[in-house]
Amino acid sequence: MQSHFRKYLPHLSQFHSPAVYVPSFDEIHCLIEVANSHESTQAVGDLAYIVASSGLRMAELASLRVTDIVSDLGLVQIESQHQTTTRYVPVSLRTLRCLASLHARFPDSELVFGDRSRSFLQTLLRKFHSLAVKIGAERMLLHSLRCAMLENLSVLAKTDQELAAIQYLAGHAPSSPESDLDFQTILEIAKRLFEKLWSKLDAKKA
Repeated sequence: MQSHFRKYLPHLSQFHSPAVYVPSFDEIHCLIEVANSHESTQAVGDLAYIVASSGLRMAELASLRVTDIVSDLGLVQIESQHQTTTRYVPVSLRTLRCLASLHARFPDSELVFGDRSRSFLQTLLRKFHSLAVKIGAERMLLHSLRCAMLENLSVLAKTDQELAAIQYLAGHAPSSPESDLDFQTILEIAKRLFEKLWSKLDAKKA
């Protein structure tokens, strides 16, 4: 019989429409590699890696402040725009470097992506789509990288607690009291799963 969480979180269908294209690790590697090969698109490579490794949404990135990044703990604090809640998402050392590199373009702003963050992100988004077409993955959207991350995490998850932790990290925390996990437990579970994901994401292509 299916558990509560497996019914609530049937892998990818919990997170997006089946119509959304979910890229493979090889496609993600290829796009980031191409972006990083030119100075003019380096920021696109940084953004793509941030989303692929953390699952942060565009709106969350646009409002992300430097003070929301807890570097010593490897966490990013996300304040919900719809609820009076805050969640923490694990980030790797490479993700922290990408965030720092992007903020270096706007050193005087309290926002990671600058005071005109939405405009800057839209510019990067257009460049991202152009690169996706260039590598033959025209269906790949920036949101696709978040979906790929969540799908891969759900495949790695083996227990109800791990599935519940993914829901929390994705900003899809279930309302059922069965889902209540203490904060420290969520972070410990999440970091174990994320480390496996980062290992795959950082692996060199054969």
